[in-house]
Amino acid sequence: MARISAEYGGSIHPVSRLEMIQNARKKSPPSYHPCPVEERLTPAESTNRKLVLANKTKLLRYSCTVNDITVFGAVSRSAKLAKLTAAEAALEHLGLLVRAPPKRMPRPILKLAVVNSRKGE
Repeated sequence: MARISAEYGGSIHPVSRLEMIQNARKKSPPSYHPCPVEERLTPAESTNRKLVLANKTKLLRYSCTVNDITVFGAVSRSAKLAKLTAAEAALEHLGLLVRAPPKRMPRPILKLAVVNSRKGE
């Protein structure tokens, strides 16, 4: 299968996109599994441990298994975001993740030097 162009796939959710790619390749769909994350309390939180643990949401991390390869997503407080990052990691591993270029490129250093030298004249 050829690489997907930048115009295609930018607006499709990574979880759906990964599933569509696996279906097109006639391979098994990706599987997602939650991974345990150890959460550490700050010293300020440890003094009120019971109150903090009652109000604090758990950290989540998902693993995604595609073609007998397992990749891990980022740690998140949201299950949806954790699953999304796992799908993005799988797409990146397969070489299919299209990242948008930055909206504004920084000014080149040489151009800044020329501008600064004109100010000193």
